[in-house]
Order: sequence, then structure tokens, then C-alpha cells
Amino acid sequence: MGDNGEMQIASAERRDRHVLPSKQGEPERAVEFLRFGEAGARPKVYIQTGLHADELPGMLVLRKLAAALGELARDGKLVGEVVLAPLCNPIGVSQFIGGYMVGRVEQGTERNFNRGFPDLFGLVKDKVSGKLGDDAEDNVRIIRKAMRKKTSEPIKDDAFAEMQRLLVHEACDADIVLDVHADNEALLHLYVAEANWPGAEDLAAELDARAVLLTDQSGGEPFDETHGHAWVRLAAAFPEKPVPLGCLSATVELRSNNAVSDEDADRDSRALLRFLMRRGVVAGEAGGMPRL
Repeated sequence: MGDNGEMQIASAERRDRHVLPSKQGEPERAVEFLRFGEAGARPKVYIQTGLHADELPGMLVLRKLAAALGELARDGKLVGEVVLAPLCNPIGVSQFIGGYMVGRVEQGTERNFNRGFPDLFGLVKDKVSGKLGDDAEDNVRIIRKAMRKKTSEPIKDDAFAEMQRLLVHEACDADIVLDVHADNEALLHLYVAEANWPGAEDLAAELDARAVLLTDQSGGEPFDETHGHAWVRLAAAFPEKPVPLGCLSATVELRSNNAVSDEDADRDSRALLRFLMRRGVVAGEAGGMPRL
């Protein structure tokens, strides 16, 4: 712990803090990203938690993962780049009614923090039309560049929308995007796009998921589908060009929000680290694949 009582992050190579727009009398609220590994290295992984700000298990897991990544970075064992947002929703974490946090929706508007994210497919479809060629890797680079550019303009008058833009902008060019949540009462489970299955089987196996729920598009533009499904739609829009799945995106539901333990957090952070090893993001041997 630091002098101010906040948990310290071990050797985050870079720390970016983005202050959200605020109205007179509102406290300062900021989105913070922790960056490990060389900027621009591949694979790039983006993991966030606390989008529903009253869902707590992922916050502890990502703090532990950050500490491990800091040590690996010092030892030169990071091959790719990892970006963590251990508490990605400073708006939700500042909302209380009767002493209880209201972290799922924005007070006053009832907007769900995990709905209505920018439509990446709609933003870049016309932008990349006529630019895609016969090389799949080049097409991925073209699409990612367009996604970054179209989400780069700050929104100055709406903290909710600006927060969503910041999160999408940071994640849109990642090879892997994980949005970590928890339920009121549940076993560990995942939401994964049908197009990403069985490609995400290693993630499910390492986390010991009890269920994996598949969908093409559930509606409402939640964070994970904004990223993963954009590539499915782009491939369908340009069938004459090779457009691979440029992003494995999933929602990870870390059991029950009513049962947070240090033991579970240790186990989950180690599982995510082994997953990163299997994906070539972190150097090391993950061992045999667990039985799913």
C-alpha cells in the first residue's frame, strides 16, 4: 500500500491518465491505463474490468496481474504489449445511493455502462472501402488504423460518451480484448462470439470456465461485441477480400460478486498469465492445456 492507502502497481512501464469532462461542482474523474511491454509490439492484449463498477472480482485480479506483468517486464519477458484498465469506469465508482454503489447504469440517464458503444463496423466500413487488397495482414493493418483514427476525436461535453470512446480507442487495435465482469451469483463463465469459437478454447480452459455462451450478435452494442463482431461484419461486407478475424474478444464473468477471495483472484490472475503465454504475449511455458 502507498502512503495514501491506494494499492501500488509494481513497475507499470507506462501509466496514462485521461480526465473526463465534468460539469461545475462535479469531482474530477479519470480513466487510467497501465501499459506493459514495448508500444506497438504484437500481439497486443487489452483487458479491462469495472465497466459495471459494482462488480468487484476483476479489479483484484487485474491488480495481481499488473504486479506479475511488472516483474516480467523488468526481466525482459514481455514479447507483446499488454494494456490493463483495472478500474475502467470512474463514473460508476463515484455513484452512491443510500451508501450503496450504483455501478451498472449512469444516474440521471439510466444508460447502461456496457451498452451503446461506438459501432466500429459502421465507423470504418466506408473508410476502408477501396483500400483493401489481397494481403490479409495488410488488410488488418488498414482496418486497425482506420478504427484508431475514427475513435481518436475527444467528446468534450459528455463524460459517459467520452469514457466509452477512450475504452474503444484503446482496445480497437488489439489482437485480444477481454472485458471482465461478475454476476450476482454464478460460476465462472464466458461470452464469446460464434466466430471466435473454438478459437477461444484455451482461454476457457485456463480459467476453468463452467460454461461458454456463444452468440453472433446479442444487440445493444456491448463492449466485447463492438470489437469482435466488427471483424465478422467487415468480412461479410468485403467477401472478395481476405479479412480475417483481427480480434478475439470475450466477456469473462468471474463468478459471484458476493464472494470475492484472495485465493480466487490468485488463481484467476495465474490463469490469465498462462493464457498470455500460450498466445505468445509473454515468454514462458504454460504447461499442458487444462481439460475444458
